[in-house]
Amino acid sequence: MAGKNEYIIPIKGLKEGKHRFEFDLKTGSINGIENEMDVKLDLEIDKKSTFYHFYFNLNGKIAVECDNCLNNYDEEIKAHHEIIVKHSTEEGSFDEGEIEVKFISLEKTQLDIAPEIYEYLLINLPLKKICKDGKCDPEVLKILNADQSEKKNNELDPRWDALKGLKEELNK
Repeated sequence: MAGKNEYIIPIKGLKEGKHRFEFDLKTGSINGIENEMDVKLDLEIDKKSTFYHFYFNLNGKIAVECDNCLNNYDEEIKAHHEIIVKHSTEEGSFDEGEIEVKFISLEKTQLDIAPEIYEYLLINLPLKKICKDGKCDPEVLKILNADQSEKKNNELDPRWDALKGLKEELNK
């Protein structure tokens, strides 16, 4: 498990210019993600006089479960995300096109980037997870396909006949 302060960046002491940080994201290192993973995060912060520009580059693998056959497989993660952080009297965030802008308190001296890492990992996983290269379990696929063919052979639900009649009347 990751240390409590592993993803906290001391932003107040950064001088203007570019700063690089590297993190190895392993299983259990991000709260909320229990999948096995081996992801490298290259974080570059470009400090300007009035804001910080964060560049997140994620590269690696996360083990996920196939939605078809329930086998585990490694999903490749290659992603680039940017966020601008500004000091303000009110905290919050909004999206400015492709780049999120985050406002933090004027007194804040450090920034925890764990929530951003969590979000970026999740949004880079596909909605439908399917084994790559057709490596789904053939026995499970056979059972699924048999179920589909049964549905095709069955007649339509008679409740739809009334709706079909309404549709035909409307199309006249």
